[in-house]
Amino acid sequence: MDPMALSVPESVNAYITDQTLRGAIDVLLTRPASYFDTSLSVEEQRSYRRAWLAAQQVRVEYANFLQDLWTILWPECEIGVLPATSASAGKLEKNGYPSSSIEAIWKYGGFTRTLWLIKKRAYLSLTIYLYTHENHFRFLLASEAYNEVGEESLLNAGIMNKNGWHVEDDELLSKSGGFPYSDVVQNQKLYDTPLSILKNSARELLDLVITSL
Repeated sequence: MDPMALSVPESVNAYITDQTLRGAIDVLLTRPASYFDTSLSVEEQRSYRRAWLAAQQVRVEYANFLQDLWTILWPECEIGVLPATSASAGKLEKNGYPSSSIEAIWKYGGFTRTLWLIKKRAYLSLTIYLYTHENHFRFLLASEAYNEVGEESLLNAGIMNKNGWHVEDDELLSKSGGFPYSDVVQNQKLYDTPLSILKNSARELLDLVITSL
């Protein structure tokens, strides 16, 4: 995907930048399709259904946006081969499919794909998060690595911490708490320079994890 063609969907950008709207959407997303408010008039019921459907759309577009951004950040993994300039020039065989459902992406705020590193005999997951803390949204890069049975973490906390990244719950996370949304996005478009920094960090993360295995 061409990075220049990527933009934040209007619904997602509104959710992130409008705290009042975000609160209303969060309430709607807690209600199942079976929810019915008997106090609403017929027209209000129609309006409620449209609002409920729009809230579902935010979740879907949020997931699709993060998947597209993941592809831009780690294109060599998308096609399954690391370029010769990478720390590991061996092939990567994808573990089949994106490992995040719509519900999981929304709940945890991140899109993940898991790869099988043939030469390393290890699973490697790469995640792009767009999460909120105290009403401030940030992009955050993360990675996990496990042995071939998927039970033992292979991340070396000592090595990682020396490089300015940090390990938390077996997951390697971005330096300095990630990248503020407002620094990366304006008018739904991703700035060239912040996006380049984000891409460079994604490459650094991938190389760091692979070389540590």
